[in-house]
Amino acid sequence: MKIGKINTFFLRVWQFIQLNLHTLLFLAGLFVINYGIYLIHTIAGFIISGLFLVLIAILLNPKEEGR
Repeated sequence: MKIGKINTFFLRVWQFIQLNLHTLLFLAGLFVINYGIYLIHTIAGFIISGLFLVLIAILLNPKEEGR
């Protein structure tokens, strides 16, 4: 009985990953770029972090962007 629930859980996780793979890879790419900038200079890392957060906010809410 518990094995079935565990299998169902992992199946749902796998389906989530498959459906959102492009988003997960995009966020991972932003993280790697940001980490690289932080290794170069801390202040530049904070600036890039802010820009990436604005970019993500625009991508999440495209209707408000066109006002």
